[in-house]
Amino acid sequence: MATDFTLLIEKLVPGGAGLGRRQDGLVVLSHRVLPGETVRVRGGRRHRDYQEADLLEVLDPSPERQAAACPFFGTCGGCDLQHATAAGQLRIKRQMLAESLLRAGLDPGLEIREVLASPKPFGYRQRVRLQVDGDRRLGFHRQRSRAVVAIDHCPLAAPELNELLKTLAGGAPLNSLLACTDSLELSLCPETRRVALLFGFTRKPRPADCRAARQLTADLPGQVICLFNAAGQGLFDADGSRLDHGDLQFCTLPAEITGRGPLTLAWEVGGFSQVNVEQNMALIRLVLGWAAPKTGQQILDLYCGMGNFSLPLALHGAEVLGIEGQGSAVRSGRRNAERNGLANCRFEKAAVEKGVDRLLAAGARFDTILLDPPRAGAPDIVGRLHAFEARRVIAISCDPATLARDLATLQAGGYQVRTVQPVDMFPQTHHLESCALLERP
Repeated sequence: MATDFTLLIEKLVPGGAGLGRRQDGLVVLSHRVLPGETVRVRGGRRHRDYQEADLLEVLDPSPERQAAACPFFGTCGGCDLQHATAAGQLRIKRQMLAESLLRAGLDPGLEIREVLASPKPFGYRQRVRLQVDGDRRLGFHRQRSRAVVAIDHCPLAAPELNELLKTLAGGAPLNSLLACTDSLELSLCPETRRVALLFGFTRKPRPADCRAARQLTADLPGQVICLFNAAGQGLFDADGSRLDHGDLQFCTLPAEITGRGPLTLAWEVGGFSQVNVEQNMALIRLVLGWAAPKTGQQILDLYCGMGNFSLPLALHGAEVLGIEGQGSAVRSGRRNAERNGLANCRFEKAAVEKGVDRLLAAGARFDTILLDPPRAGAPDIVGRLHAFEARRVIAISCDPATLARDLATLQAGGYQVRTVQPVDMFPQTHHLESCALLERP
């Protein structure tokens, strides 16, 4: 039988849960709480060394607590910090990063800069992916569940996406398409403000599906296109034609960001791009400042994507090699280099581990290495990067724990962590982008 008890929240841990301890010392994790609060919770699932608990009541609220702006907060699993003030969120995120670095054995005196706040606390996402359940409802997964919470708006989404969400509900064309859809991505082009609806289709689209997509496009206001991402079969347009590439999303980096002329970055619909355009530009400016690229330098960009950092670095004259395992990203990167006239920027499609092996076997050397792996980090390669004899490494991560682990490995290989700059790419959530500069003594 579930037991109710009082809990003092000590801190928030990676994942967004608050940590407290029962009277017997067992760690308890509960969501929607803040450090320093006394709360009443109901004990839930028991694990080997901790217990989950559901929040029942906040007995002594934190001064940083505020009312959440979204009516779905607490049921939708997308946001977990909306109940904290903007200043509180930044403080919590920096504390989680600092603790992760300390636990990995890094110097307690390491410089961790103040979190770079997002210009937009809401309305910053230019891309959202909605789940579709068996009743053809659109929404996000419930917290700690695969069940779908139906939504008609999201405060984090750009205004154009929310306007479209209001008009999407119901209608024969949409219902027909949702019958064979497991996810629907709404993607806003930062430059044209056109929205792409990408249906995650469970099969290749048929003529009836294409007719429904064309009708849906005609019914919707504004600039909207419908595309199908057919499972294992590629990308199709609303006429049923296979797209060899879908570089339909793009943005222009102005000269004040690149330090040179404007630079256009394009990517395929459904491909990876940072959801917070303004913060991505801030991250690019930070990387350029740390790398100080110039003619004659050799730079290796691992997990380079569509050239988000490779191309701005090459714009300054450096010879840049980007390695990426995702084919669509490499295609976009190569086209971006060609569009911008950057013959000094090359992209190689390969599993990054194998690409590193090949370069090491060939005796390649680089002045700077840029590392921007997925959330899991790069444990298979960081221990070998010192062999490239690069003077500096710039490591970027969206997970403080895996970043800390990889930094510790790089430090063991002879690098010193000079500074870490956290960037609030995802306000209202516990997620945090961080950029670390390492140099050889």
